[in-house]
Amino acid sequence: MKDRLVTGAGALLALVVVYAMFFQRETPVQLERPLSTEIGPSGYSAVRTWLESSGVRVVSLTQRYDGLEQALEETGKARGRAGAALPASGNVMITALPHRHVARVRETSVLHRWIGSGNTLLVFAALDETPEWSAEPGGDWRPQLSRLTDLAFAVHEGADDAGQPGAGSEPGAGSEPGAAPSPNRPVRPGDTVEFVALAGHPLMEGVDRLAARSDRESAILYPYPNVMQPLFRLAVESRTGVDAVWQQRRQDGQILIVASAAVLSNRNVAEADAGRFIANVLKHHLGDGGAVIFDDMHQGLSSLYDPAAFYGDPRLRATAAFLVAAWLVWLLGSSNRLAPPVPERAAPRHGDFLAAAGGLLARRLDRRDAGLLLLEDWFDEIRRKHALPQLEAPPWAAIDATPALRQPTRDALRRAYERLRQGRPVDLCRLHNHLREAREAVG
Repeated sequence: MKDRLVTGAGALLALVVVYAMFFQRETPVQLERPLSTEIGPSGYSAVRTWLESSGVRVVSLTQRYDGLEQALEETGKARGRAGAALPASGNVMITALPHRHVARVRETSVLHRWIGSGNTLLVFAALDETPEWSAEPGGDWRPQLSRLTDLAFAVHEGADDAGQPGAGSEPGAGSEPGAAPSPNRPVRPGDTVEFVALAGHPLMEGVDRLAARSDRESAILYPYPNVMQPLFRLAVESRTGVDAVWQQRRQDGQILIVASAAVLSNRNVAEADAGRFIANVLKHHLGDGGAVIFDDMHQGLSSLYDPAAFYGDPRLRATAAFLVAAWLVWLLGSSNRLAPPVPERAAPRHGDFLAAAGGLLARRLDRRDAGLLLLEDWFDEIRRKHALPQLEAPPWAAIDATPALRQPTRDALRRAYERLRQGRPVDLCRLHNHLREAREAVG
């Protein structure tokens, strides 16, 4: 009884150690993300449903941008998730920033080549408003946008008479979310940010304004001028006059940047002309057979291995609990044996003797001597078969006169014999196989 108590105490201590090592971790709060499958206020499922009901092909990208490289390498064709062919150009990708899984440098370069081959990237970035999901810890996310667009962004601090942004602070300046409102953060929680369309651009045909409600306090940002990457203005923020929607050409494709990540959200998409804006983008940039690709992977919906999702799966916990319970029952049950013990044989058999003798010889006999003994035994068989005198020299003449023995085998046996005579080792298994073939040929 005392042994069982000690065993049970040890088992419980082991369980406590395993639990402390692997299961004592904080589970982060999973906020709604701008996913094409998310039906909450922050999701993009309303836009996806509208596109599918309109006959537009929709693809959910659940892998990194590296998969788009097939569009450049496979004769103008790439494979989508369902295996249907996508054209190399004429596609429109929708992505929202900040990303939950940051794009790597290599996949960003692949994305740029994909855009340059005639595709469109539509970026909805939380620049002028701050959705709840974008305030997760992780530092300044604007370098993500800079890698995608090759643009740097600064905080707007004022406007001149022409309505253009004045000198702003460096990217990253400004107070943290939740601080008291300041001139650098003119958008308060609950405020609606409006983008007024500029006339004359075909993408803004029939669009009066785009609007989104900010969950947290936010600044107004604008991009630094870049002579290498000229921008076309499509809309401005209504209160400050700062540019809010841009178009950037990339060889045969383009990048469209909207300074709000919530314009397409289920909560805000119907409040203004976001639907008309998307329709114009598809009218001018969606090619025949092209698809609208939702970048769901970088917002957390990935077909790749996710350790957090694996360890958070309740089925894993149920399986672990069952195994622990079965282990405890076996450990503390009436018997610690799952089967009766098999009695050991006391009397050795002939096979045991042969195995012991062979093991002894194998340990004591040099491998080179063993190889010579194998060859000498075969030579003696040849001499007896052909009535040759017992000479020290091998009967190579009688062996060479055997037509059934292949020349490669004869050469291999000669080389092995010469090596062994010189005191050099050979592969005994290969020598044994050659001798067996020679015996079968000589008869």
